[in-house]
Amino acid sequence: MKWEPLPEAPPVRVPLPPRLAVSAAVAMVGRAAEQAVVARGWAQARDGQRRVLLLSGEPGIGKTRLATEAALALHAEDATVLLGTCDEDASLPYQPFVEALRHYVAHAPEEVLRTHCRSTAASSAA
Repeated sequence: MKWEPLPEAPPVRVPLPPRLAVSAAVAMVGRAAEQAVVARGWAQARDGQRRVLLLSGEPGIGKTRLATEAALALHAEDATVLLGTCDEDASLPYQPFVEALRHYVAHAPEEVLRTHCRSTAASSAA
């Protein structure tokens, strides 16, 4: 089944998750290639393609900073930005997904949530 965006859904402007709504004290440098990958992924998503970008690497190399800068830039372009974190000793299953979706549900307009629920129910019945 090919994914199609919900045409009847009104635009959603979900605020940034609080942990991302910060301003950096210094400019980010040396990540042009990584920022280009994010920009390409966003352009493809805007064109209707599904995209997931994952960051990985050793501690302290700037993954959080890159993700934060990308989130701020994309949110400025009206992207919905969600955040879910993993704790080393977390006992909550699917913690990052729960956090991200909890923020979305708390801030998305009720009609948008109803549309998502109707769409999910219809595709589950098919």
